[in-house]
Amino acid sequence: MKEIMGEWLDKAESDLEVCRELLNRKRFADIAAFHAQQAAEKYLKALWEFFGIDVVKAHDLYFLKEGLIGRTTEINELRDEDLYF
Repeated sequence: MKEIMGEWLDKAESDLEVCRELLNRKRFADIAAFHAQQAAEKYLKALWEFFGIDVVKAHDLYFLKEGLIGRTTEINELRDEDLYF
């Protein structure tokens, strides 16, 4: 479980790094936004692994967040509108 969680975190960090680089160049905002969404998705999937939930093939941040409700205060406080921009 921890190995797979680490893989999700590494991939999320890579997406976040690409996002930051694109934003620093002030170009390709649409691609930066895509990588930001990908990072968020992978961070949520890492949490699923942490809590022992079988990760499903899903790209919906709302769905992934809902699977974590009741497990952490931070997830419970995350508003749905925070997931979409």
